Amino acid sequence: MKRSLAYFLWGRMGLGMTAALALPLGYELWTGGDNAFRWLLLCLGYGCVSWGLIKQGRGHRGQVTPAQAAQIMLVMWLFLSVLGIFPYMLVGKMWVWDAIFEAVSTVTSTGFTLLTAASPESLWLWRGVLGWSGGLTFLWQLVTLIPQASGCFGLTLAFRRGLMFSSVLTQMTARGRQIVGVYVAVTLLSWGLYSLAGGGFLLALESAMLIISTTGGTMRILLTDDNRWLEIVTFATCFLASGNFLRYWRTFKRRDFRDYYRNPEVRFLMWSVLISGGVLTWHLWLTTPYSLAEALRHGFVQVFSFMSTAGVQSVTVTDWPDLAQYILLLAAFFGGCIGSATGGLKAMRLLILGKILLAEVRRTLHPRMVTAITVGDTSVDTRILGRILCFFFLYVTVFFLFALLLTLSGLPLYQAVGLAAAAFTTVGTALSAMPPELSLWAKMVCSLFMLVGRVEIFAVLLLLNFITRDAAINWRKGRAKRK
Repeated sequence: MKRSLAYFLWGRMGLGMTAALALPLGYELWTGGDNAFRWLLLCLGYGCVSWGLIKQGRGHRGQVTPAQAAQIMLVMWLFLSVLGIFPYMLVGKMWVWDAIFEAVSTVTSTGFTLLTAASPESLWLWRGVLGWSGGLTFLWQLVTLIPQASGCFGLTLAFRRGLMFSSVLTQMTARGRQIVGVYVAVTLLSWGLYSLAGGGFLLALESAMLIISTTGGTMRILLTDDNRWLEIVTFATCFLASGNFLRYWRTFKRRDFRDYYRNPEVRFLMWSVLISGGVLTWHLWLTTPYSLAEALRHGFVQVFSFMSTAGVQSVTVTDWPDLAQYILLLAAFFGGCIGSATGGLKAMRLLILGKILLAEVRRTLHPRMVTAITVGDTSVDTRILGRILCFFFLYVTVFFLFALLLTLSGLPLYQAVGLAAAAFTTVGTALSAMPPELSLWAKMVCSLFMLVGRVEIFAVLLLLNFITRDAAINWRKGRAKRK
């Protein structure tokens, strides 16, 4: 990637994070806190560095190749993580590796946190802002860079009409503005609902940012107030976070709200929630002291919480029976719609994988039958089928590799697998998979694979392919010169 383009993107992202620092800075100034000078110092430092980077990147080209798209994706996540580290070190006084782990976890919307009740209020607000920025970054990349780097992996099926991808930066920016507008509007809606439910001004804003970005994890608003309305709002916000933000934009534009629910992916997601929530409710009613109403309430709230990979707990699910916890773990791997900031495999990919399985069964029974995979009224191209199968294979392979590397840190197998599932699906600490103390090796591995899971695996492999190819070409050139 050209350095000028990297500087330009870093500078734009740095200016965005400088503006984000205004929230914790304003809180400290308003309350007369002791950390106002530290936040002001961070704001000035980020602003000066960002302005310098933008000046260095003014001569960038307006075209992005697939190799550059993959590089830009990694560069943006790494730079966003670096920007998130310094407040944790300066204000939270964390050790450098703890700050790295905390920042990467928040940026990738995983939700692991080392903050405690004694941590400054402004640092909790920074966590919400950083997680919200990470979710926005993922959605922006989804409509701009990911189609260039990895061929969508089903995105065109999730939103096939009126969505044209381009490698030109100006057109990519225009498409990015649309997704930013929808993301901000949904966040404001959630903030308003939390405020009406009695969550308080700042806690409502923090909760809205964390759940819309699917960061979730430790949610103070549900721990400090036993309010059923907050659970209802959390359920509604998880529902919004699991949906396709691209289709939200078209729905709002056309004022045709029925069009959203006619989408096959949305219907598949809704049926999955109904079935898994119904099974979970039935099991809780039979095996726990919950009444039917309580089992229904907790069952569906937790299913949507895990399926959105926000991982917010209205109750302690580790006290539930093993089958109930297993259902929630499957829901975390399921994920939401393509076009959302959720982790997991996503509903569209699972829908297509199921259709491939049924088609192969029919083809085995009737070898001469010609079958076509369709989603709604659209036939799925064989290239998309191949990419989705490749993605599924890579997803499973990387997950088990991740668990293997975690066992090297001395964690028991069940804890390593649980931590791998929590980090790779970005559901976080909802299943209490993170032990009280993680070794340095475990934090490094978790930080690496949280980034890999958020960047999209195929883009990482594409970048490695370009790096190895360029290294091989340079080696051959050097060998020819020596001869």
